[in-house]
Amino acid sequence: MKVNNFITDKNGLFPESMFIKKPHKKVSQKVSNVIEIALEYLNRLTKVNFTCVRKYNFKNITDSTLNKRIKNILIKILHRTLIKEDESKHLKILTRIIKNEPINLNEADKKSFNLFLQKSLGNRKLNRRFLALGRKKFPDISNEATSFMATFSYKSKAYTQIDQLLLKLNKGEKITLNELGKLTKLSSLLVSFKKLEDAGILEDNGLKILFERIQEANQVVQNLEKTFQEEIKEHYKSGDLVAWDTAKWYAYMGKNQRFDFEVLLMNFFITPVGHASYLYCTKPNQDGVSTIKQSHVVEQYTNAPLMSYQVAIGDVWRLKVPALVDKKSELYDILNKIYIEEGKNLDAEVQEIYEESARYFHEEKQSNFMVLNNEESRRFASGKADYGLKGGHKRKQPRKDDFMNIHKKFSSNTQQNKQNTMICSEFVTKSIISSLIETDKKLVAKIQEYAKREVENRSVYISPEIISQIEDPSKLHFIDLPYDNRERIKRIHPGRMLDLLLKKECLEKIPPPSFINNVFVNPSEKR
Repeated sequence: MKVNNFITDKNGLFPESMFIKKPHKKVSQKVSNVIEIALEYLNRLTKVNFTCVRKYNFKNITDSTLNKRIKNILIKILHRTLIKEDESKHLKILTRIIKNEPINLNEADKKSFNLFLQKSLGNRKLNRRFLALGRKKFPDISNEATSFMATFSYKSKAYTQIDQLLLKLNKGEKITLNELGKLTKLSSLLVSFKKLEDAGILEDNGLKILFERIQEANQVVQNLEKTFQEEIKEHYKSGDLVAWDTAKWYAYMGKNQRFDFEVLLMNFFITPVGHASYLYCTKPNQDGVSTIKQSHVVEQYTNAPLMSYQVAIGDVWRLKVPALVDKKSELYDILNKIYIEEGKNLDAEVQEIYEESARYFHEEKQSNFMVLNNEESRRFASGKADYGLKGGHKRKQPRKDDFMNIHKKFSSNTQQNKQNTMICSEFVTKSIISSLIETDKKLVAKIQEYAKREVENRSVYISPEIISQIEDPSKLHFIDLPYDNRERIKRIHPGRMLDLLLKKECLEKIPPPSFINNVFVNPSEKR
């Protein structure tokens, strides 16, 4: 039976898209035959008559003639794409509860749902299936419901360890990244569990105890993050970069990176740096409190407070903007004297203007980035560029706009709908470029404003050459951008992002705050 692009029978619910109706024109006949045999085996497993690629006589085909490897793959496909009838029923109930939709359950339904949750508790096999379902669409089942079950079916086993972790923290002992990951994941179930409680679902004593543990885990995480935020207010600045270490990232998530094909390739052949993000400090709120936030593109664009684990799994770097200025130039000499007149230090002002520019783009213009997503093919292309593939890292011809178009897009009042795909390090690099150009414009404007004074009111000499250039500000630049005009920005992966800036000697590694060293076991290793 076909329902809303799904094929269903008593064995379960399948996305119709997983079944092949005819071979692609580029698929060889030999491959088509293998696909047909595979589909025939799937038919036998599910007892559903799915359409095969071509009509062949399978009467003489027995299990022994099927390739064992194909059988194993198909079994995995089957297990990872099928939702059994009883699971479908309970996921639909969970969807309505999470969405706060009215639902009337009798005692039998409540008991059945409780049993479903109990069976899912610490169920790794079920967890793998829910993870594999990912963002697949099923009728009346939300992504939030499948995501909840993916977390619940695995991380819920951590509730047995919460007492031990609390004891360690109370004793002042350090915890591992993996232990923090368990606490954070467990606490992420809190909102959904409150809805389950409000719906009168949590009748089983075991689930009630789990709810208590989830509340405790949430309180622990909140306390840790509150302490962390207090400490980093003055520690990090707008415009700082975070480079996540892949191995530590996976340790926090409790995953084995050997089983992630993309991570294996990138880590072994390209770079151990798995992700990049951009920091900024918000304007003080009504209580005078600022927050260090992280602006980045993971799967989609995210703008949220910096978390302690994100510092523990990586390194934070600061762009030293004065290092990008020619201090022997006439322009530097003029600006330096102007700021001395005002009792200010030029290098400090340059850095401060850059930091304010970084905050401006990521706090006041963040709506421009909401459409951004991080595409896998683009990430692979950045790695391949290291080996001269996908056009390599250099353009055939230098840019004619000196990266001004990047600044223009970041400064606009419209979402970047013409380019809604960026990898993490491309986004950070474009953020750096935009903030540097904005800083440059403000410094040039400072000279322009000074030059408008009457000559007798100017104690700093400005040559006729500079005066003539002031009339056309596009010719006047104070900061040298740290990127070659031929650099393909879209091909900059996280490792290259750091390398390009380190070669310009304009990066400084910021040591982690004491909180990181006091809470986590060996959190900071050298890159």
